Amino acid sequence: MEEEESQKLHPEEDTLPTVVASTDSAASSPSGRPPWLKRYLGILLALCASLLFPLTGLLVKTLVKTYHPFNVAFWRFQGILLPAIPMALCRPSAKKDGKKNKNIFAPITSGEDAAQNRVLLVLRGLAGASALVFQFYSLRYITIADSSVISFSTPVWVTLLAHVTLGEACSVMTILAGVLSLAGVLIISRPPMLTGQESWDGDTLIGVALALGCMVCATSTFVILRRLRTMSYALLNLFFGIWGSLETLFLSALIWTFSPPMNWWDGGLAIALGVLSFISQLCMTLSFKYETAGVISLIRTLDVIFTFIWQYLVFQVVPDRFSVIGAIIVLTGIGLVGVRKWLTELDPQDPRRKRFALLLI
Repeated sequence: MEEEESQKLHPEEDTLPTVVASTDSAASSPSGRPPWLKRYLGILLALCASLLFPLTGLLVKTLVKTYHPFNVAFWRFQGILLPAIPMALCRPSAKKDGKKNKNIFAPITSGEDAAQNRVLLVLRGLAGASALVFQFYSLRYITIADSSVISFSTPVWVTLLAHVTLGEACSVMTILAGVLSLAGVLIISRPPMLTGQESWDGDTLIGVALALGCMVCATSTFVILRRLRTMSYALLNLFFGIWGSLETLFLSALIWTFSPPMNWWDGGLAIALGVLSFISQLCMTLSFKYETAGVISLIRTLDVIFTFIWQYLVFQVVPDRFSVIGAIIVLTGIGLVGVRKWLTELDPQDPRRKRFALLLI
């Protein structure tokens, strides 16, 4: 997930294109909610998503100890596919040329861009599903926090890739954020020159490489979603859920790793994985309706903090100095992008734009 989409961290969360509305317009709607709730609803939803997203990582970390990542990814995709079916049937509206079209499948069945849209949907499904598999695989080798921090740098690379492929603007601050993200990832990989060891740690290097693969695929997914931003999110989710389910089921069957949950506990964890993923994604999508993308992107930096907390509470894993320093550097880069996005959304005459003019270069 934008750039509302570019603010989304986990590859599977990036499935719902949203429309950003201002807080004032949301607050002025006659919804009957208390004034404080109208004003802070978007922030509360984003906080809820930031709290729940790391929990899905904990569930994956627990399940991949027993089941192959392809298997776990298949269960995860059911959290996308099953809710998408009624959403697609009950939400028959898609926008085309600024007008509503009752048939959400119209963008891929009719019109001059139908063939191109079908190709983009396939590429989006391939990139998104691969990102999820890479992320799940990485959790076999590195901690949840390290994997999340590396994946969290996706928004920076979305902007840079969109500049190259779509010709979108790219600021000096975004390039600086990219450099900081690379530096943070390098520290998390624990090079021998920092650890004092004679060579790289094999598991850490494999885990970091897999997390980087997740980041690359997720970045590609976001750029493709930019091109498909007028398509109904119900259709995007439905196709993504179908593609991801088929891809992971095929890969599991290909290497003979597919297995249903072996007991009630594992079955409950698999169901919880799908449910929590859907709820957290829904909270994030709705948050963009009540708050601006810049504010939401800043709140999403709490994902990493919550990941460290959940990781300690559940697995008693205390992050070492490389994880902490790497996370701080990456979060600094993401924070720069988020603050810049927030500044660009302010009124041109707002004094805060002049006060922080350096971030707008």
